Amino acid sequence: MELIDNIELIDIGRRIRKIRKSKNITLKALSKKTFSVGKLSNIENGIGSVDKNDIELICSALDVPLSEVMKDEETEDIIIDINRASASLAIGNVEIAEKILKKLQKKITRGSEVEEKFYFTLGELYQHIQEYDKAILSFMKAITVEGSIRLRVRAFNAIACIKYKQGSINSAIELSTQALELGETSLKKSYETALTYLNLSIFYCYLRNFSLSKRYANLAIGIGERSIAQKGIYLIAIMGLMQGIDDEIDRKINNSIEYFQRENDLPNLKKALQSRYYLYKDNHKKIKLMLKEAKENIRMFMSATNWNQNKRFVLDLAHTFAFIAIKEKCYEEARDFLTFALEVRGEETKDLDYKTHYLYGSLYREWLKNKEKETFYLRRAVELLPENVSILEKAIILHELFLLEEHNTDSLFIKSSSLFYEFYNQQNKNFEIFNSVILDPQY
Repeated sequence: MELIDNIELIDIGRRIRKIRKSKNITLKALSKKTFSVGKLSNIENGIGSVDKNDIELICSALDVPLSEVMKDEETEDIIIDINRASASLAIGNVEIAEKILKKLQKKITRGSEVEEKFYFTLGELYQHIQEYDKAILSFMKAITVEGSIRLRVRAFNAIACIKYKQGSINSAIELSTQALELGETSLKKSYETALTYLNLSIFYCYLRNFSLSKRYANLAIGIGERSIAQKGIYLIAIMGLMQGIDDEIDRKINNSIEYFQRENDLPNLKKALQSRYYLYKDNHKKIKLMLKEAKENIRMFMSATNWNQNKRFVLDLAHTFAFIAIKEKCYEEARDFLTFALEVRGEETKDLDYKTHYLYGSLYREWLKNKEKETFYLRRAVELLPENVSILEKAIILHELFLLEEHNTDSLFIKSSSLFYEFYNQQNKNFEIFNSVILDPQY
């Protein structure tokens, strides 16, 4: 085996030391899986005779790909571009990420040291643009490279997140279980393992298997950093709320709201705020107070200097609480929330306009009993329905409009469909809304 050049070894040694220290691994601990402390120290200082096999052994012990420490100029440029694509996706610049990855695809050779990272980032791109079959294929390619265990765990969890979104909860559980088998072997107390525990807790909570959900939530709390631990605590509170068995639910949910707000974790903040509805649903006075606080929160978000970046979140929050206000016959509050929705709407949120119109139609039906206005708003909602709207949501809006415009109300079709709709309102609607306060999985 050809020895590594001394000048190159200095850079390699510096990278090894940086990675080792970032993982809080001592030389003594690393020596148990590789070489003597003395030889490791020499390598980190760029001293001695070292070949590629020696570096591969150290990389394996540190759970990093060889490309992390031995970077030729071309590989280093590819890694920089992959990181640029990943950073672009993180801030929503999908077009830039797509251009970078398309350009890189020709440079990625099978079995190369950057193949795994490329396909993982490509999977993230497809996930952003909702091409889920392509995303799954890309994540699976990243897994089959069998490089970094950390990235493979993330890829399994990424596919699990897609399956969860598609409603295949059992498939999501199988995938996260595979991630856990990898993580518990080599990454016992890592962020990735804690996140896998949290995802499994979410999946089992969705299936109402509270014993397993609570077990995994507690495991996540036990080894996870603050953000994961707080999410585990929130999940346990939601389970207590669903079962009606936790006397400290109010405190746990309010603590979660404060934490998510402080960390600007907007998706989970919305879920935590919404969960208070189920906490207070038998107390109309507290619901009125909750709606008042929700309005104050929306005003606060709208007065923030960077609120334009959070328009979708504010609009989604206004829709959620308008729906709750209508359901609880707090019609003036519902009108206020819909006024917020009209103020917030813009070109970047036009795919949500149908919800504003649908909720206005509901308000005219329930509060003002104005069938003409209700019909107008429901027709407009149907015209504005985006392609990616859920089948259930589309069916509800179409059915409500059908009932308004159908004159032959004695037809068997209307009677039967009305019974299905009534059943949905009585049974499934609350079930679906309850699911909406469960956290979404992550990877």
